[in-house]
Amino acid sequence: MTASFRLLDSPETMAVGKMLSLYEDGPVLAYPAEPGQVTIDPDERCIGREIWIRFRPPFPGKERFLEMEAEVVMAVDLDVSEGTSKYRLR
Repeated sequence: MTASFRLLDSPETMAVGKMLSLYEDGPVLAYPAEPGQVTIDPDERCIGREIWIRFRPPFPGKERFLEMEAEVVMAVDLDVSEGTSKYRLR
């Protein structure tokens, strides 16, 4: 499942990530969704950074998107060579 997001203070910078999990207190996503599609500098995706996210919940038959403001509370590098990281949001 994909998720679109942007930095709250940079509305012109949109990015696409891959939703990994959805918890009651927020989602976990991997960014970038595809290697080589990095549009936001890794230094801008740090703990404490506020973002806006839009995603479709993984419920059957639901054709609507959820939008929310969130804060990065965890950041883990998954593949340094491709620049892929995992982020926990709240």
